[in-house]
Amino acid sequence: MSAERDASGDLVLVWGLCFGFHRDTALSDFEQWRQALVVAPAAVEHSSTGPHAWLSAATTYAGTPLTLTGYYTLAVRAPHVDHGVPGTEDGGAR
Repeated sequence: MSAERDASGDLVLVWGLCFGFHRDTALSDFEQWRQALVVAPAAVEHSSTGPHAWLSAATTYAGTPLTLTGYYTLAVRAPHVDHGVPGTEDGGAR
């Protein structure tokens, strides 16, 4: 169930289905369902917070609102480590 507002600003509850995909196959599962339900790639939204991200797309199937969401973790870069020679100005040997 999700909440939306109508033209007057009144809150309207909308019933539907939400498919959430998690773990290693989340993005491939999301993509398979997106294609099967003929949801345009342009209709997919990307969101993230910290290292967590997700793709979501909304459609209607057989008159029922349906939302697909694929959750994944963003790659985290390791901090740069200078392996230069200590005691030299530029950190490296010549």
